[in-house]
Amino acid sequence: MNQKSIYQQFWRYAVPTVAAMLVNGLYQVVDGIFIGQYMGGDGLAGINVAWPVISVILGLV
Repeated sequence: MNQKSIYQQFWRYAVPTVAAMLVNGLYQVVDGIFIGQYMGGDGLAGINVAWPVISVILGLV
């Protein structure tokens, strides 16, 4: 049989997923810093309103 163990399968998919989540989190932090510096509270409020909508769209794609 040429089956991989469940642990190998788990780590094969878990590592890229965790890496993608870390990059996404870093993107949000850096984006918040730049928007906060240049646009202030209104810009941050706009991001907080738009981000859930973007997340839902990305989840459906």
